[in-house]
Amino acid sequence: MSLSQQEISLRIKRWLIEESDIWRFDEIEDHTVVMNLVAKSNNRNVNIIVDDSHDKVTLITSMNFSKQQKNSLSLLPSKEKNRFIPDLLMALYQLGLLARHSNSSKDKIEKFIMEKLIYFDGLTKDKFFDSLFTMLLGIDTLQQYFNRLSLISNDGKTLD
Repeated sequence: MSLSQQEISLRIKRWLIEESDIWRFDEIEDHTVVMNLVAKSNNRNVNIIVDDSHDKVTLITSMNFSKQQKNSLSLLPSKEKNRFIPDLLMALYQLGLLARHSNSSKDKIEKFIMEKLIYFDGLTKDKFFDSLFTMLLGIDTLQQYFNRLSLISNDGKTLD
């Protein structure tokens, strides 16, 4: 027997209360987003959406970039530029995350969006928190990739 959206939401809230030393959550007025979750250790946000019509929980987060980070992609040599996004997406896919990005131009990335799905029939406390930590790892992976960009000059050589 499948649980309802409300039962799933209550279960998740109970788990988060049990782990309140790590996580803080805020309920959201938007009926499509059940709660906004914040990891206390590094202030990372993850939204939790309980989708009753598809029997799934979606963990979703987005990462916006600074002006410098947005422009740094355009400084890469053409060969590196063409590999950067596919390499980054592959790293996120290997973590089991759905990922997509939006660009303001060919050379400038505005933001990345990452998602992790858990279907109701597979929702356990272990699976839920494992998925949350995977989301945090995805955020760290994005930051590491973009931090590397700032170390590369126009000629593609690493700055020391």
